[in-house]
Amino acid sequence: MKKVTHINSGMHLYTSIHKMLDGGGLGAAPKLENSKIGFNLQLLKSPINAQLPNEPVATFPPLCIANVHGRKEAGECLVMPNTKPLCYYLNVLYAFIIFFTLAPRVSIAQNAQKLRVDSLKNQLPKYKNDTNKVMLFNKLSAAYKGINPNEGINYGNLGLALAEKLKWPTGIAYACNSIGQNYYAKSEYASALDYYKKALAIREIEGKLADQASVIGNLSLVYLAKGDYAKALDANFKALKICEALNNNDSRATIIGNIGAIYMSLGNYDQSLKYHQMSVDLFEKLGNQIGAASNLGNIGNVYQAMGNYAKAIEYNFKSLDYFKKMGDNEAIATCLLNIGNIYHSMGDFSTALDFDFKSLALFKVQGDKGGEAIDYGNIGEDYLALAQSNLPLKKNDSLIPSTKIGVINKSVEYLNKGIVLSRANSQLDNIREFSKSLSEAYKLVLYLIHTLCPEGGDRLCKENHLQALL
Repeated sequence: MKKVTHINSGMHLYTSIHKMLDGGGLGAAPKLENSKIGFNLQLLKSPINAQLPNEPVATFPPLCIANVHGRKEAGECLVMPNTKPLCYYLNVLYAFIIFFTLAPRVSIAQNAQKLRVDSLKNQLPKYKNDTNKVMLFNKLSAAYKGINPNEGINYGNLGLALAEKLKWPTGIAYACNSIGQNYYAKSEYASALDYYKKALAIREIEGKLADQASVIGNLSLVYLAKGDYAKALDANFKALKICEALNNNDSRATIIGNIGAIYMSLGNYDQSLKYHQMSVDLFEKLGNQIGAASNLGNIGNVYQAMGNYAKAIEYNFKSLDYFKKMGDNEAIATCLLNIGNIYHSMGDFSTALDFDFKSLALFKVQGDKGGEAIDYGNIGEDYLALAQSNLPLKKNDSLIPSTKIGVINKSVEYLNKGIVLSRANSQLDNIREFSKSLSEAYKLVLYLIHTLCPEGGDRLCKENHLQALL
């Protein structure tokens, strides 16, 4: 499929259609690749904060598995090989590192971080230049990573300079970890690695295992972002040993799931299934429903990658049942979206539409604009795939127009909605993905116009049909 030159606006494509109206035949109707953006079910706290005084112990971050026929998400995420951009909320558990990489959304969480930043800044005048002020600088640095990484780096450097002046290694390690987080947020991975390695070297000298695991977790995220899966796998196994030594079973379960996710990205599906099932078993033993549900969804994603759609649907519904019991509507919306993707991959576009619309309704209720954008685009791709297929249109289906022209209209409508909302959310991968599909929709429009008008038909005929279509 050719790249769309203008990806920011459907109007560019509309204009190009007029330029092509006088051209010759277009040949066979264009085909769209069977790909949609989807989410994984493991929420990734990425990168993790080092343990600060009076704050919860940092846990190793869970990764998220990419939905094989990708689409995107909100939060931090990576794109696996041979997948479309997708990603969603990596928090502990939207499953692996790809559920939603779309650019970060302006959200309730971000507003909360801004409030935290303001509160911390108000405390600065009260502190002397001692270790407590070092920690305050580091807390500010960590708080800024999701809203203004440059400021986060500035405060991290203030903490680092003061810790070095005080000759306090622990403070230096905290500062390096916080600075690394902010460089990671900026996708400046070489700098992130440099600071994380400095922090880890100090933690190893201090012998603080929990803090070592925290930094190693952050290192693994950078390796994943760089596509260095061998190093990411090695980091996870190191962290696993530490968590076993600390008898930290919750982190063990998360890391085991992460290992399964990395094996998935490497195409080693048997190992991926093995580790995800181990993670499910351990999370269930611990009574952690979110972890169990997330890894069940990841198992479904592995089966989808294998082309075993029956198993993929089975495990996604198991995940869905867990989240329904918990009343987690955001996760439910994500599950429904993933199930829609599976049906799309199976060529059952009518059922895919049904699940995508249900997912969209929930994302709207939750005020999740990132999820909304993905669903709009996915729905547009459902309609496009249906229009490109030879499947008969169901006359009594309220979601599907009775004519191919009507179906294409729906495709253009929803793809445009997905692009517009993705642009508002700075979801660049979504814009690229949906713009490609929109280009395919317009090519199909031209194809139909040329079939409706006689060979060498005049421009007026084509113009009339174009107006009817769009």
